[in-house]
Amino acid sequence: MANKIKLFLIFSVVSIGFCFGGTAFAEQVNDYYSQITVNPDSSLIVEETIVYDFGADYKHGIFRDIPIKYSRDNLSYNLRITDVSVTGGTGQAYETEKYYSGPNLTIKIGDADVLITGVHTYVIQYRIDRAINYFSDYDELYWNVNGFNWQVPIANTRATVIFPVELNSGNGLDFQCFAGSYGSAASCDNAAFINKQGSTYIDFSSADLAAGQNLTILVKIPKNVVAAPSSVKNAENIIADNWILVLPVIIFFILLFIWMKYARAPKGRGIIIAEYDIPENLTPIEAGTLIDERTDTRDVSAEIIYLAIKGYLKITKIEKKWALGSSDWQLEKLKPGEGLQNQFDKYLMEYLFSEADKTTLSEIKEKQSKFTFTGRTVEDIIKDTSKELEEKGYFNKNYWKPILLLLGAGEAAFILGIVVYFSNSIPSPWSIAAIIVSQIIIIVFPFLSHKETQKGVLVQEQIKGLKLYLSVAEKRRIEFHNAPKKTPEVFEKFLPYAMAFGVEKEWAKQFEGIYIHPTTNWYYAPAGVAFSVSDFTTDLHGFSQSANQSFHSIAASGGSGFSGGGGFSGGGFGGGGGGSW
Repeated sequence: MANKIKLFLIFSVVSIGFCFGGTAFAEQVNDYYSQITVNPDSSLIVEETIVYDFGADYKHGIFRDIPIKYSRDNLSYNLRITDVSVTGGTGQAYETEKYYSGPNLTIKIGDADVLITGVHTYVIQYRIDRAINYFSDYDELYWNVNGFNWQVPIANTRATVIFPVELNSGNGLDFQCFAGSYGSAASCDNAAFINKQGSTYIDFSSADLAAGQNLTILVKIPKNVVAAPSSVKNAENIIADNWILVLPVIIFFILLFIWMKYARAPKGRGIIIAEYDIPENLTPIEAGTLIDERTDTRDVSAEIIYLAIKGYLKITKIEKKWALGSSDWQLEKLKPGEGLQNQFDKYLMEYLFSEADKTTLSEIKEKQSKFTFTGRTVEDIIKDTSKELEEKGYFNKNYWKPILLLLGAGEAAFILGIVVYFSNSIPSPWSIAAIIVSQIIIIVFPFLSHKETQKGVLVQEQIKGLKLYLSVAEKRRIEFHNAPKKTPEVFEKFLPYAMAFGVEKEWAKQFEGIYIHPTTNWYYAPAGVAFSVSDFTTDLHGFSQSANQSFHSIAASGGSGFSGGGGFSGGGFGGGGGGSW
């Protein structure tokens, strides 16, 4: 029995030893003392003495994260940290590595080839600027002493704020402190001040902070104790911290230079005068493409009218059967397109009559929607139109090179800018806006790139002059001299061009009572309907819209801690965290 009691006592002692040993040898910060000297120029000299107990573990040293990047008033706000040094408790030097990690300056202390254990003292000193808040009737130091990201508990946390002058509550000095997790309004254990030798010392302390808890100090500083930065200096700091706000301007001028040198259209005559004939025998699809630098379905439908007037096909309107129905149009090939001069016209004839010599716009639309269309496509017609204009010297064959240059230069400047910015600042709403605006500028500039050659610009001015002649109101026609006489032949000659320019109704008004019926058998309307030129062009406008719909599916594949409810733990600058490695 005695032996059993003896074994039980031995087991109990060993068990208790293990329990207390585990507690005694766990990592912690025994003492964390921060001395903060507030200089007259508003900079701070911070000296942190950290007594770190590695317990029974073997580590290389500790690291300290000091936040220096913030988002404030929708802008980036960066503290300026300099003169960083690390020594031991007796002044010995430590091997130290400093680098930026997210919003923090990380100080890594220790030798990767040496393991240490037990208690070690680290003294970290640095100068920091821009950590004072300025208000109309006082200034403020709102500082997190140790930060919320320490991985171990801190047995004793202390801070002393030193001012170079004597202060008291009578001249506006006030102070508070908070301890605990982020947002805690619980007061710290102690806060007191004394004046000695012409300076003011304010001491703060809090014991037994768990991992992830922080001591925050808040000091109201009377005016004129520290020098506030000038408005010029503030502007310099804002620009330095938020220079990405000028990134859109930088990108704009880079792209403007490239555009002016390589991508803008050559100069023309600079004046638009009425033209009474078709420039250089261009077809409607060519004229419509040159006037706005793109071939759209309206140009294609105008080209169909042009081919009909030329005698290659006939258009017959099929009246709607029901009141709520829609009209349709039948296209009938009258002669083959092999004799056409332009390849895009040949492709257009193949496109329309690939399966039969008669078809309707509704049939074309249905075949495209079911992907059963064979032969040429609208893309072939559009591509070959641009190719023909290049071959004739109106468009630059290498117009895409300036576009790639604009996109490449813009994106290169953009990527470089955001990489540099995000490596030094925390994103803010205004910086995000600047990024979006920069991308918009990069996207827009290629659309300002012109395809035309010098020859193309000159003929474009002539085309605009033709559009002026076709669209002018009757009362202004007296301004035109030597304009052609209004005849049915003149009406038909220019009608497809007016359709390509979108001015067919204005052109038709000039011929009411003159154009009685088509001069050739290219268009038929239902019998028994009195002919009028306005109704006729309305029909053709409806044909154009229906044709466009048929072609479309294939063609478009910090405030103050002393106001607003008071301060709390974590509301200011400083803080961060640390741990062992």
